[in-house]
Amino acid sequence: MENQERPLTPEQELLVLRQEIQELREEKLQWLKEKEELIRERDLERKNSNTDPLTGIDNRRSLENMAKKLLPRDRAEGSAELELAKEQGHYVVGFFDLDNFKTLNTEHGHIKADEVLKTAAEVLKGFVRESDVVARYGGEEFVVIFTNANGNDIKARLFDEATGRWKVSFTTEIDGTEIHSSFSGGMTDVREGETAKDFKAILERANQAMRDAKAGGKNQVRQFEAGSSDPSPS
Repeated sequence: MENQERPLTPEQELLVLRQEIQELREEKLQWLKEKEELIRERDLERKNSNTDPLTGIDNRRSLENMAKKLLPRDRAEGSAELELAKEQGHYVVGFFDLDNFKTLNTEHGHIKADEVLKTAAEVLKGFVRESDVVARYGGEEFVVIFTNANGNDIKARLFDEATGRWKVSFTTEIDGTEIHSSFSGGMTDVREGETAKDFKAILERANQAMRDAKAGGKNQVRQFEAGSSDPSPS
């Protein structure tokens, strides 16, 4: 006659139940940890896709995405987006290019040039507020979207009235060597009625003003003037 298993006592059944509950808790904790890790990896991937790896500021992709969020998509008078844009205030876009960067690369090498780029990003961050956007556009080019501001506001931030000079020069110290650098910058107001679709034209106006600053002697900022060859569509 086969041996039959003896039924568990109530105490034994309770012990088995507690063990099963503990195992379920451990499985749940492990699942939660894996979920948190996946969320961290996803957030890090999103951050990396929108951040310049060298300077740590926004990259070109992030800049363009922010422009779509800040500027209205509909230019129709009376539209909700256009009215909201009016309430949020005026925008100024700045295009900044490091002066003589190719010479810097040649004389000091790429490693030191990268350190200058990092310093350049920090200098620009010093001119912006939390609501502004500063991004590395590519190479030695940077773009800033100044929110709720106009040209006079930005000049007050970038120009030293006491010395009569623009505050766009800086020094990077690397291994005891001081490297002196400066920006040429161009500014343009976002015009009434312009939308996110016009961002390329807005950037080109700022870029044109930056080229005027280069031609005018570098280490300065110029405001786009309507009398210049206007690159934006009519």
